[in-house]
Amino acid sequence: MTTLQQYSEQQGNKPRKSRYHRSKGILDNPEAKEIFLKVAKEADEELLSDTIAAQYLTDNYEIFQHLSYNTVRRYFKDFRDGRIK
Repeated sequence: MTTLQQYSEQQGNKPRKSRYHRSKGILDNPEAKEIFLKVAKEADEELLSDTIAAQYLTDNYEIFQHLSYNTVRRYFKDFRDGRIK
């Protein structure tokens, strides 16, 4: 019987570089980051929920449409915690 790692290697998969992969790749794009920060600051000032702001981004901006609003919603927590500036 093969281990999970051996099976994964047989399928051609390579191990991830970190245990907990956080897909922040969208915010590496300066245009996307600028849009996100603008919406995040507005939502913070207006006391709007992260869910509504994330849905707004995924519905109205093409650059965020390929993401789930739940993925985008997680960025707002990181913004409030000071991880995204």
